[in-house]
Amino acid sequence: MEAEAGWVEDWWNRPDYDCVSVTCRCIMYSYRSEEVSYVGNGNGSVAHQWSCAGCGDCGWT
Repeated sequence: MEAEAGWVEDWWNRPDYDCVSVTCRCIMYSYRSEEVSYVGNGNGSVAHQWSCAGCGDCGWT
């Protein structure tokens, strides 16, 4: 059981994503932020999509 738990932890913490710079555009303004980009199993700098700030409800380009 411990070996299986170790595999899950390794998978959970594997850095599969990078945060990329984007311009978030809202109705009255725009601002710079970071969105998540999948770069492959273990090839990124962050493990989770929520590690990048994102644009919220404003959309992004």
